[in-house]
Amino acid sequence: MAPTQAQIARAAFSRPELGTPYGLAHVAGNIDAKQYEMAKRVDRIVANYRRAILAKGIASPSVERAMGGGATDPDCAAGQDATMADIHAVERYSRLRDRLMMRGKAVCEATLDFCAGDYCDWQRVQWAYVGLAQLVADEAVGNRRHRA
Repeated sequence: MAPTQAQIARAAFSRPELGTPYGLAHVAGNIDAKQYEMAKRVDRIVANYRRAILAKGIASPSVERAMGGGATDPDCAAGQDATMADIHAVERYSRLRDRLMMRGKAVCEATLDFCAGDYCDWQRVQWAYVGLAQLVADEAVGNRRHRA
């Protein structure tokens, strides 16, 4: 029996991680546990990518010098680590996007937006479910290849 909207809302309030669009879809039974875990991974990849491509070090002229946000010095260890983390975030996102684009642009964009919590109408949510199912299926095939 499908849960009621009230039951879904109570589950989301009791466990904040279920308050995401994919968390609510999981509680409603629209995606399974593997798709839910995949959606969390996609969400992290998209968040890291968005953080990596943001312009860094641009402070407003009205901000005091001591308060201005400066980029991490690329010559220090922390700067090199931050740069490598950004490069890896962009690479992971690019690989994910390539995998999803094999299903079509609509499925790709809907899956990325849905997992990141961006607005999706009903049709785009359905495409996101397809994208998540395909990512899970791809991973299952990949895992079988590695076991052999």
